[in-house]
Amino acid sequence: MTRNRPPDTDGDDSLRTRALDLRARGWSNPDIRAELGLSSWKLTQLLHGHVEPRHPNLAHRARPDLRAQARDLRVQGWSYDAIARELRVSKSSLSLWLRDLPKPERPHPGPVPKERNMTQEEWEDHCANRWAAHQRRGAEERRAEVVAAARQVGELTDRELLIAGAMVYWAEGAKTKPWNRRASVVLINSDPDLIRLFLRFLELLGWGTDRLTFRVSIHESAGVEGAVRFWAKTVGVPPDRFRKTSLKKHNPKTVRRRKGASYRGCLVVYARKSAGLYRCVQGLAMGAMIGAAETARRVSAAAEEQEVGGWDGAAQGPS
Repeated sequence: MTRNRPPDTDGDDSLRTRALDLRARGWSNPDIRAELGLSSWKLTQLLHGHVEPRHPNLAHRARPDLRAQARDLRVQGWSYDAIARELRVSKSSLSLWLRDLPKPERPHPGPVPKERNMTQEEWEDHCANRWAAHQRRGAEERRAEVVAAARQVGELTDRELLIAGAMVYWAEGAKTKPWNRRASVVLINSDPDLIRLFLRFLELLGWGTDRLTFRVSIHESAGVEGAVRFWAKTVGVPPDRFRKTSLKKHNPKTVRRRKGASYRGCLVVYARKSAGLYRCVQGLAMGAMIGAAETARRVSAAAEEQEVGGWDGAAQGPS
């Protein structure tokens, strides 16, 4: 079998000439294939032995002036598609060159492509409507995914609420440490829905709001009184049941994303005299993570290591 045999292009001289001409003018292989109606293999045969000329539109990756043009067009608001058509570069290259630039609020579609029989105004309207429709479809798909996932959960049973509440606390709540053995239930969070879930969990364990106290933690530059009223309504207790608000000192150098009317700080939930409750929550969390048998083994091992009369709850979950 003969290797590296030149392809048989007899009868294709005219087609080869046209392909070479387009290539010399800077056309890419996909554009040439589309223009001449060729397959990838056929174009490879036609260009066999062809040495690429030095052309302004070829070998563009090494050209800083092309990158500068792309950045200038992006600053003017051009879309990636428009820049790619104008400069004949790939969008993957544009992504590397332009990723540090802000995304235009409404990307400009650039000049009308040659295959489109439209005025510039018609082309811009066409692209704007297409982009708006794309955004609507994306938003609808995201909403549908969230709703579908929520329907998979349905209403929580008591057992599921025990697991969910315990895992919420073990991820977000205060935990005792060997150097700070203060077994009490304290949770701080800024999500009202998570706070409501946690209160449902505590109520299931027999710990109602009458056995809880609350504190708002918020930046001193925010609306403190409004935040207290918001959290009081969220947990269903009067504002006078709240401890003194914990104010965070304002640091002008910090770029705060969470601000404005929707910012209400965090709520701290304290369960009074809750050492037993803490051990219950810890057991639920460890049972969910590693099972009852492994929980019992670790608790026994921790008690032996501490060499005390009983286990005091300092053992942590899975390491």
